[in-house]
Amino acid sequence: MNHKQTKLNWVVAGLLLGIFVGALDQTIVSTAMPTIMTELGGYEYYVWVFSAYMIATVIATPIFGKLSDIYG
Repeated sequence: MNHKQTKLNWVVAGLLLGIFVGALDQTIVSTAMPTIMTELGGYEYYVWVFSAYMIATVIATPIFGKLSDIYG
């Protein structure tokens, strides 16, 4: 296996790991929703929980993208 193929394997493995972690994160938030709703005090805050999650994702994505451009 040459160097180019090895590098491609690492890139694909990193992408698959990122997809897996993202899917796992969404599953955890969905599973924890009943507990989160109980702690917040009602279902009227249901939309806020998902909105906060999506806002955090939207903010983090370009930051991690820039970091990968700098160090990757």
